Amino acid sequence: MKILKLIKNQGHYFSAFDRLPDITFERIGMNYVGSALDNNGNIIFSELLKYQPFKGAFAGRELTLKMKDGSTEKIKDHWYAHGSYEKHGKFISIGGGTLEELQKCYVYAGFNINKSAFEGMVEEYLSREKIYDYWEVEKWCNLQHRWHDVVVHGKKIPFMMNKFGNMVEKESKKRVSARYNVVRKINDRFKEYTFFKFKYKDNGKLIKLEANYLDVLKNTLPYTEKEIKTNCELGG
Repeated sequence: MKILKLIKNQGHYFSAFDRLPDITFERIGMNYVGSALDNNGNIIFSELLKYQPFKGAFAGRELTLKMKDGSTEKIKDHWYAHGSYEKHGKFISIGGGTLEELQKCYVYAGFNINKSAFEGMVEEYLSREKIYDYWEVEKWCNLQHRWHDVVVHGKKIPFMMNKFGNMVEKESKKRVSARYNVVRKINDRFKEYTFFKFKYKDNGKLIKLEANYLDVLKNTLPYTEKEIKTNCELGG
């Protein structure tokens, strides 16, 4: 587990990691205590979900917890985040995510990380890298993708796409969008259809394109149709 890029904003750290160990939970009384271990077997992440009699935890969202015995448990409404578990030691709150997670969605999850371990990681990081601005790291994450030439109706266009179906300008890597969703009612049932609709200028000439979105992905990306549908969150 290593820091790839580090942000510090108003005293709070956000870190892009190469990998993150899974946090697994155990039931202690009415509460759930989560932890993850580093390579030396020490607790690197700690989390306490504490029972409260009133509803509304996580805005009513149901959570699925990985348990230490290999099972899963679903909880809802009554278990609120209360930071780290005090018996695990001293922890601090940071935002974190792996490179792949941040490439898919640039949002940092909240973690309670062992204070001394994190300070050691920051010291190692600063020996080779600098502190970055929040949006600088988003740009860096974007550049780490493997990019593929976009192929529409058998022809390459001057844009590129990553495995998630995100499309960018070839030179600047500026994000553009060509996904167009339409909901239609057929036999009293609503169904969503996804099209590739895009226009751009080439030597002053306006080029307009429209195609089946999945066909464009299959002609552009070197993955199976199942992998493409999973990565790009397509149904069917």
